[in-house]
Amino acid sequence: MGEQVKTSENQVIRNEKGQVISGTPNPNGRPKGTYSLKTLIEKKLRENPELEAKLIADILEKEQALVYQMIDGRPKQVTELDAKVEMSVDPETKNKVEGNIDSLLGLIEEDNN
Repeated sequence: MGEQVKTSENQVIRNEKGQVISGTPNPNGRPKGTYSLKTLIEKKLRENPELEAKLIADILEKEQALVYQMIDGRPKQVTELDAKVEMSVDPETKNKVEGNIDSLLGLIEEDNN
């Protein structure tokens, strides 16, 4: 692995793959001692098992579609694109491409004979 030089105090050192070697990607991140909303909710639910049971019952009753999506995943979506695209190609490139196509067609024709 190549050696990286740290050029400023807040810059993160990365290897050739872009992975962080040392430091932190966000030096001004969440202050110590603060919690995410997820952590606070988890703590509250652990402290109140009755609240957790009620919340689960409400979600199962009112959000059945969401529950099924979480269990089975979302249904496959089909995306169709119907558009006309016009491209311009310089004459030299066009001639090269057409020549390559002609060569390939010739090779295919030779194989078939």
